[in-house]
Amino acid sequence: MAIDLVALLGADRIDLDAKDEVIAILRAIDQPATTKRYLYSRWARLVGVHPDKADLDRVAPWSQ
Repeated sequence: MAIDLVALLGADRIDLDAKDEVIAILRAIDQPATTKRYLYSRWARLVGVHPDKADLDRVAPWSQ
């Protein structure tokens, strides 16, 4: 996958405090749910946390 997270989210959002903003951005992009969940997981690992199932569901519920 060739999506640059810094370009997509902005360098200031590669921070745990920006979690809600990151979720909002990822929810809004025109990508399949699997891609949105993958991007959130990458972001979570970059900021040093494990992706949380509840947050993944906020990013892209499987029902979409």
